[in-house]
Amino acid sequence: MPPKASVKGRIGTYQFMSVNLLQYPSETSKVADELESFFYVMVYNAFRHLRSSCNDPAWWVTTCFDHYAGPP
Repeated sequence: MPPKASVKGRIGTYQFMSVNLLQYPSETSKVADELESFFYVMVYNAFRHLRSSCNDPAWWVTTCFDHYAGPP
């Protein structure tokens, strides 16, 4: 099943959507969902662009953000 970028006017990507919206895509977005999405964007950019002790940050980002298969 190909991922949909928008659900009822909502635009976003699976990598940065809140867990609640991924599990229940028909629900409306709440402030908590937006904060969770913002957190994921911050984590993604931190691992991509800042120095860290992680041996392979590209692998971690791919594993964490790109292996979601869609709603059950």
